[in-house]
Amino acid sequence: MMECMKSMAKKPQTNADRIRSMTDEELADFLVTVETYGYHDQSISGTYEMKEWLLMESEEWHGEINDK
Repeated sequence: MMECMKSMAKKPQTNADRIRSMTDEELADFLVTVETYGYHDQSISGTYEMKEWLLMESEEWHGEINDK
């Protein structure tokens, strides 16, 4: 069991993981920001691109949206 927990701790957090862990307020802020301003001037125009973005490793954000 400890070995399993160690491997989980090493796994980088994806954008999807970050979204899953957001509070309702953080999620609302994130969605409004993306809807209003886009995402770092990037257009995610389809399901494939969205899935690729969700699987990318994320960075912590503090009131702003960051990705690698």
